[in-house]
Amino acid sequence: MSTLKTTSITHGSNSGTANVALASNGNVTIGGAIAATSGLGKVLQFVYETVDPNSTAITTSGGTESEVIDATITPSSTSSKILVIGHKQVDVTASGNATCIIKLYRGALGGTEIIGVSQAIHTGANSTFVFDPWIIDSPSTTSAQEYTMSMARSSSNTTSCTSNLNGNYHLLLVELGA
Repeated sequence: MSTLKTTSITHGSNSGTANVALASNGNVTIGGAIAATSGLGKVLQFVYETVDPNSTAITTSGGTESEVIDATITPSSTSSKILVIGHKQVDVTASGNATCIIKLYRGALGGTEIIGVSQAIHTGANSTFVFDPWIIDSPSTTSAQEYTMSMARSSSNTTSCTSNLNGNYHLLLVELGA
């Protein structure tokens, strides 16, 4: 293995001023800006929402869908992608075979469904399940985009679906530059 020892790195067109300087203590000084020049993945902005279910418990006992959490982001370009990451725990109370469904929408409740998960319990016992969507969405607009997570009871044997009181629910929206 070889070791390169230097105190500065300078571009050939630069007249003396170091673009990168390395001090004896290991500190690095960079002259100018650090910039990504191409490729998807440049983080342009993010929005993070969290809800404490102890203060905002949600229970669905009918077939009605209930909003759990939402967040809004305004893309800076029509070519931007939105990385959507969520987390939600649900307690399902059953009187027989039961099903609860959680969905992620672009837009408000009932908007464009991006992903949905149905959790079935075949024993009639109560259960807890986790919904952790990770998806890259392409809204192709610079208008504000709302993302909404919901839950609903989806079978007659399901007594209720309740937001789990053991952990917050989260929604993170990250705008990625194209």
